[in-house]
Amino acid sequence: MLFVAGEEDPVPLGVQQLALDWGSDLVTIPGRDHVSTLTSRTFKDAAIDFLA
Repeated sequence: MLFVAGEEDPVPLGVQQLALDWGSDLVTIPGRDHVSTLTSRTFKDAAIDFLA
């Protein structure tokens, strides 16, 4: 499982611990919030790398 969160997003509080507990990867995207994370190139690249 891949967790992705924007650094400016207040919604996924605790995502770091959740990813650690589940043994999952976590990508944090600087300067992004809950909506703008999905449109970032960093998100797209992380998703493609994870699925490859």
